[in-house]
Amino acid sequence: SAYRLMGDVLVVDGQVSKAIGSLQAGLQISADAADHINECSAHQALGAAQLWLSNLEHSDAHFVSCIALSTLSNQIEQLGHATAGRGRVAIVIGRFDDGLDFL
Repeated sequence: SAYRLMGDVLVVDGQVSKAIGSLQAGLQISADAADHINECSAHQALGAAQLWLSNLEHSDAHFVSCIALSTLSNQIEQLGHATAGRGRVAIVIGRFDDGLDFL
């Protein structure tokens, strides 16, 4: 969606906090449309943005949501990205064994 694209542009421009608002709007539109693929993609982007801001619980929650949606829609690539995202969160928290299992 346009909100997702705007969020991506803001992330690249270093405006991660502003990007989260755009990404959340894109997430809501995808959820309302039951578009699991784009909803998962939005969760993945939000997880990465929250990780960048060190909001680790929020980040992990978005990656978990993406894993559930990607499993539901059989999107293996998104499942891999979200699982790796959970691994990065686990490593930042200091749970190295869990992080390596996810990665």
